[in-house]
Amino acid sequence: MKKIILLLIGILLLVSFVNADLVFKQNDQVDLKVPCLSNNTYCAASTLCNISIFYPNQSILINNQKMNNQTAFYNFTVSQNQLNSLGNYQSQVVCNGANDNGFSTFNFKVTKTGGDNANYQSSLILSIVGLIVFLTLIFVIKEDFVRIILTVPTLLMVLGIINIISLITIDPILSKAIDIIYKVVFWVLITLIIFMAYQFIKNWFAKPVDEDEEDEED
Repeated sequence: MKKIILLLIGILLLVSFVNADLVFKQNDQVDLKVPCLSNNTYCAASTLCNISIFYPNQSILINNQKMNNQTAFYNFTVSQNQLNSLGNYQSQVVCNGANDNGFSTFNFKVTKTGGDNANYQSSLILSIVGLIVFLTLIFVIKEDFVRIILTVPTLLMVLGIINIISLITIDPILSKAIDIIYKVVFWVLITLIIFMAYQFIKNWFAKPVDEDEEDEED
């Protein structure tokens, strides 16, 4: 009877430590490393391991392709631009040998930055607090010109919040919608800056009326 292989799924990056949450950057080349153990030792050199990977929408990315035996682990390289969809990928590894067989599954996540989304939570919270402060100032201050000036950093805060949300979202439809909103807010900000610059130049070069000239006209 064939012995059951104990597959310890622990995908490791060469440039990083072991991470409980497997996260990779969109469109990056990725090396998936899967240890294969049998009876507390490495699997035999003759043992073959194949891997299948599924996109977040369950379509097939990798279909039962052979992994390379590196003695201590089996490696499979996902080429650049293959991880083009944001979301959670499902994978399974099946190994067979003369005296061994077994399988295991694991998941990994693909994001725009390749980082854990939790790392952006503090930045998002600070940006929201800053937005609330500027909105409060806009409603409290009565001078129109000052309120217009405060609108610029307020819109910058909005852009920052939208950008962070865009980075952490893994839903492709939501990501596209957020990108559209970002572009709209960006061009509103550019238009406002141009308007403020025009008003500033207009007031700067406006010719003041001499009081003596006003008296002569009277």
